[in-house]
Amino acid sequence: MPISRPAMAELLWTRPLHMRAQAMTAAPGSLLVTERWTRLARLDPATGKQLWSSRVEDCWGTTVTTADRCLYLSQAGVLHCFDLRTGQPLWSRPDLQFGHHVTVSNTDVFIGGWRGYRPMTRLSLTDGTALPFTCTPLTDGGTLVTDLGPIATPLPIRLGPEGAAAVLVAGRNRPVLLALAPTGAVLAEWPLPEPMYFPDSGSPYSAGTFLSGRRTVMAFHPDQGVQLLWTHERDLAARAPMRDGRTLWLADETGIAVVDLVRGVIAEIEHRDHGGICASSVVAGRALIAFTDGSLMTVDRTGAMTSVLRVRGHVSYLIPGTGGHLHAIAKGHLLTMRFRVPDPA
Repeated sequence: MPISRPAMAELLWTRPLHMRAQAMTAAPGSLLVTERWTRLARLDPATGKQLWSSRVEDCWGTTVTTADRCLYLSQAGVLHCFDLRTGQPLWSRPDLQFGHHVTVSNTDVFIGGWRGYRPMTRLSLTDGTALPFTCTPLTDGGTLVTDLGPIATPLPIRLGPEGAAAVLVAGRNRPVLLALAPTGAVLAEWPLPEPMYFPDSGSPYSAGTFLSGRRTVMAFHPDQGVQLLWTHERDLAARAPMRDGRTLWLADETGIAVVDLVRGVIAEIEHRDHGGICASSVVAGRALIAFTDGSLMTVDRTGAMTSVLRVRGHVSYLIPGTGGHLHAIAKGHLLTMRFRVPDPA
């Protein structure tokens, strides 16, 4: 596949992190990232300017944000809650070792389930106190805590005509997708062809799209439940399918397949010259893919591959922001690009 003209992107800023950061999340007006091994910093996503920095135990945890708070679960098992605007510590809760997933739904925080090390637990977003979380029976006789196995990162959703707060949960051991109330009660249950296929860390969902087994691409919508989108002819990589509208970009054992959900496969791209895929995301209507040789490239809806830039070392994270911004971490530094939305065809 030939490489097309230069990408419609500009590099806005870079920032040294003095280590290989392991946690980053973006929100409107905020970019949260770990740096210097024991610091959590909030940056201005447009300029990279530091807005505040707070000490944490380590840099290998998980961070999420709400409208006014930032949560960081360290690998040491301490959950910190900061005021998002000022960085002021609001509360912390220790003794949460072997957790990794952190999900906020309304006023509840859900911890654990990662790799099956710890069952899900529920905490109050207000002060971190433990809240009841029941072991609800499933319709086939199994139980949520004991039978799902390692779970994917729970996804906060709104369910039903009244928009009730819920979390979407799936595990490696059972072919089912569950919507849970904050108490753990099952609000809805959808069977899957096979158990959800997902990586150890990172979200298995992209625009509500996920893998069931190694070849089936499914979609979820709170009002419509699950829908089969595509069955691939080869095994797919354990990463969230990239989707924008009716276009899928799928990584399989031979390369990247571009799928039009109406017309079928329209392009298959080999990328052996650039090594394996280490991170991917959708930005401005294209798939952005980072390869192990340091290349960042976009793939559009027709399968045209465009070089964006090349970085030293492979990229660990690609996190889309707002306004066409894309944040990336590569070998101890953070960089932010802005992509222009392509003209309509």
